[in-house]
Amino acid sequence: MILETSAIVAIALKEPGFEELLGKLAKARNAGVGVPTLTETAIVLSARLNQDARGVLSRFLIEGSIATVPFGDAHFSVAVDAWLQYGKGRQHGVTELWRLPVIRHCRARWRAPALRWQTQGLAGVGVSR
Repeated sequence: MILETSAIVAIALKEPGFEELLGKLAKARNAGVGVPTLTETAIVLSARLNQDARGVLSRFLIEGSIATVPFGDAHFSVAVDAWLQYGKGRQHGVTELWRLPVIRHCRARWRAPALRWQTQGLAGVGVSR
């Protein structure tokens, strides 16, 4: 299972429904998070907690046995290309598609669904590649 920022933030801040996310994570054979996602999560959590959240994230990764998935030069280029084509302000309704190469890379490497959280509940669990 590949974790997205929304799921990690929901768990870390114990947002409504975080227990459901923890349950899905506990059932996962393997769990990972892409390095760019981890960076984004550290920034979001640091802003929300008004302090450096790297320690919180480190504990979360260790306690959850969550692996970090590397992100190299080739991934960087594909992500920027996607953002240039689909990023914020470029196409109506697809403001976050620049992130898809990151998610696709992680899911392909792990052959795993992505776990993300929306205010309505779980989204993306079990989505096929």
